Amino acid sequence: MKERLLLLTILVLAFLTRVVNLAADPSILLDSGQVGDEGYWLYNARNLATWGKTAIDDFYHDFAAAPIFSFFAYVNFSVFGVGFFQARLVSAIAGIITLIFTYQIAKQVEKKVGLLATFLVAINTLLLLHNRLAVGESLSIMFATIGFYLLFRKRDEYVAGGIFALAILSKTTSFLYLPSMFLVMLARYKSKSFTTKFFVKFCIAFFALFGLLFGFIYINWSRQISLIYSTFGARFAPRTFTDIWQNILNFFLHPFWGSPFLFSLLILAILNSLNFLLEERGRTFERKFLILWILGIVILGPFISSLSNARLLGLVIPIAILGAQAIIDPAVRTINFNNMLSANLISRKKLFLIFTFLVSVPIAVIGAKLILAATKRLIDDATIVYKLPYLALFFLIIFAVISLKNRRFFDTLLKFDLYILLFLPLASFIPLFWGYLNFFEFAPPPQTTVVSTITIISFVAFYLLIKKVTFSRTFIVSFLAIYVIFNILGIATMLYKPTYRIKNGADELGKIIGKHSFIGFYGHQLAIGNRSWPIYWTPNLIYVGGVNADYQKYNPRFLLVSEVFDSIPGSLEAWPDTKSVNQNTRKVATLELSRNFWRAKREFRLSVFELLE
Repeated sequence: MKERLLLLTILVLAFLTRVVNLAADPSILLDSGQVGDEGYWLYNARNLATWGKTAIDDFYHDFAAAPIFSFFAYVNFSVFGVGFFQARLVSAIAGIITLIFTYQIAKQVEKKVGLLATFLVAINTLLLLHNRLAVGESLSIMFATIGFYLLFRKRDEYVAGGIFALAILSKTTSFLYLPSMFLVMLARYKSKSFTTKFFVKFCIAFFALFGLLFGFIYINWSRQISLIYSTFGARFAPRTFTDIWQNILNFFLHPFWGSPFLFSLLILAILNSLNFLLEERGRTFERKFLILWILGIVILGPFISSLSNARLLGLVIPIAILGAQAIIDPAVRTINFNNMLSANLISRKKLFLIFTFLVSVPIAVIGAKLILAATKRLIDDATIVYKLPYLALFFLIIFAVISLKNRRFFDTLLKFDLYILLFLPLASFIPLFWGYLNFFEFAPPPQTTVVSTITIISFVAFYLLIKKVTFSRTFIVSFLAIYVIFNILGIATMLYKPTYRIKNGADELGKIIGKHSFIGFYGHQLAIGNRSWPIYWTPNLIYVGGVNADYQKYNPRFLLVSEVFDSIPGSLEAWPDTKSVNQNTRKVATLELSRNFWRAKREFRLSVFELLE
């Protein structure tokens, strides 16, 4: 009874943080471009609910990359009407359902872990930001969490396969879950906990539902879908061998790992994972399942270009559960760096492969990048950076060859790798946190040299001083307090003194434009709350300049041009301005869309121009 009451309390509080002032301006932690993405993902759902038809142009970004999210948004708009609250309600509800299944997974480890993990996920700012935003990530994470729960419980293989198909169709970038999905099933198969029949049924359901739904969309809008994938899709695919290795570097240095709202929990999760790998006790399937969930995304993530925080949000769930277990269970809170190199562990070939080729990758890539950066300055040759993949590969081969010949070198490399892995969240946190302090006017802009020096000194001290990590109660409470404090501050940016400038701007624009079509920056976002027709046209934006290149045939009557965007004056080069339309214009209004919290401000103003004949 006590457990149910605590869970209900967490869910109620989580619900309130997700729906209170849901139509208000999103947190200042999100730049205005991220907020503006809502309009693109809602475009055709809003059109279908309002007009009974989809876009009048070639912009089918939402149908192509998030058809299931579009469907739920359409149903929501049809029932409750069009508006910002209604648009974001899908994500908010998805966030609550995600918490329910987070608990169902985590309680398999231990009931206390289940409650704590649910609480940690409920207050996580990174997730909450997207639970209050009308984009597909929250829905995708919900379906993925349900799917992993079904795989974990070894049940309903047809349903599990279909659920994962829905996860990917809620946001196509969720294909990052595919390696995790197959790794978990492989682990189940190797442990003989399910048969080949389970795998076959799962795959039948997955590919049947995916093919059926995507096939329906493609048949009806093949030209528009092909255009979108050939333009927007090109942004996410590495084009050269060098791009792949640069993506690997970007992945390991990604700000997601150092987010103030995650890094302390991530360190606990890493230590739990290392305890599982390097200690012989406590190797339960529950822990293995969670580690494979993370590992699958980590394997594929480095090969994706333009990897934003949103693409990695699904990692918050398993990280929170592993972190919660490290807080609750003393058995997973100790790693002895001096004893973990014992022969019975290190002699295993899989450990050699893991640490020499996988864990050493960030060392090889970061080391190669530093050498090439220094060489670039010495010889003044910018093209030398394209040698990154070859130098990194060279380092990896050297690591492998020496490790095979010299056991002491391998032990040293392993230890160094583990320290790097543990230190990486903190190394990412230092510059990111300094950036936040500057944003809120508590510190000067971070200097690269100063930040790098602090990071290096911190790592050297960490490497030399820490030989054995034992999580004392004080240490655990401190880490938990850091996580809670940062996330309470993050929640405050969403709920404290809300403003409604974007919603009000949409209302004002609707009165000016009416049912007419228009072009320009931020048009799709400001059309959410009215009956206007925004036409997507970005003549100077790479990859997508060809979308609606003949926009004149849609007879746009108005144009939106940025005066100031996130405190940067001037119009954005990629978007049309009064010069690029080759028509006379007349300014009719200025829309104030600025957001602020404490000392920080994202100043944002748009000018509305009438296009004259």
